[in-house]
Amino acid sequence: MNSVYKHIIFDLDGTLSDSREGIFNAYYHVFDRLNLKYPDRDTLMTLIGPPLQKGFEDVFGLRGSENENAVKVFREYYASKGLFENILYDGIPKLLERLIGAGALLYVATAKYHPFASQVLRHFAIDAYFADVSGADYSGHHASKTELVARILRKNNIMDPMEVVMIGDTRYDMEAAAELEMDSIGVTYGFSTKEEIISFDPDYTAGSVEELEHILLQE
Repeated sequence: MNSVYKHIIFDLDGTLSDSREGIFNAYYHVFDRLNLKYPDRDTLMTLIGPPLQKGFEDVFGLRGSENENAVKVFREYYASKGLFENILYDGIPKLLERLIGAGALLYVATAKYHPFASQVLRHFAIDAYFADVSGADYSGHHASKTELVARILRKNNIMDPMEVVMIGDTRYDMEAAAELEMDSIGVTYGFSTKEEIISFDPDYTAGSVEELEHILLQE
């Protein structure tokens, strides 16, 4: 069994784990603490993927110290509870083990605050599979998916985009792959619908972890 790609970059939320419960609860905590109007479900879903700072600005118009406070309140809940209101998608540990066995190098690029991303991977005991993790800084100033993926490429001296694939469940993952001229796999079991994923024009789509494995590994 061989890996189709030498370097495989995974998104975290909605790709490796279903973290909706913890993320939503952290947002509800913010809405209650700061007396913000609850958004509808569709709007709430759009807050998963981009940096926290961008979501609070775009959806609620929070800027400056108000934005910083909203992020702080979110992280207070998420650090103590939300991180653990989270489950791995079925088959992920087996997939990671098989990819490593097939000679692939694995990475994570996520807009989640870097210490939280690392803690989630440790919590699920899958951190050892990854050669590098690229997460957002505290301020969110360096948290675009393109920048996060590019950081992995630079840090690990990955020069040939033909050897790399980006796997994720949102437009940000697909757009980063396109901008950096690498292949992309859009997973439809995450936080975007199949129709949304297709509209982002990925090179491949996977409706399950098993389908993802079929794309990534060849006899």
